[in-house]
Amino acid sequence: MTFQPKTVAQLRCIWGLAKKMDMSPDELHDFVKKVYPEGGGHLSTMSSTEAKQLIKLLKEKAGQPFTMYWKPRARKKYKSQVMETAQRDKAFLLAREIMRSRYRGAREGIENKDAWDLLHKLARRMDVPYFHRCNNKQASAIIEALKAIRKKNLTK
Repeated sequence: MTFQPKTVAQLRCIWGLAKKMDMSPDELHDFVKKVYPEGGGHLSTMSSTEAKQLIKLLKEKAGQPFTMYWKPRARKKYKSQVMETAQRDKAFLLAREIMRSRYRGAREGIENKDAWDLLHKLARRMDVPYFHRCNNKQASAIIEALKAIRKKNLTK
């Protein structure tokens, strides 16, 4: 059997239980020395299983039920949320403004399609097949790119 060191969570639990029982650090070290004399009362020399047993003893001494496993928080289904409507609208307006300034009325009426094509092209650069599938972070990056394009077009 290999030696596995105790975890930081186990140390936090040990010190937290000692604090709840109003034990000083010296009292805790004396208690550990009684339970595990080979370690000399040092928490640093304990293994993971020894720390687990010590937590169990401290919880019994404190009168708490021993539950080693806890229910983890539910994980998010997605890395970030879906793009907000305001982000979509702002990106579309910026893209349409860029398309209007680029063609200056030569393609009147189809700048909406050109704007969506530009948005989809920018989304594909972020490995998203279509603009409407972007998340908040990606949509924000596209908006910033559109602002840079607009600024570049205005300085020409």
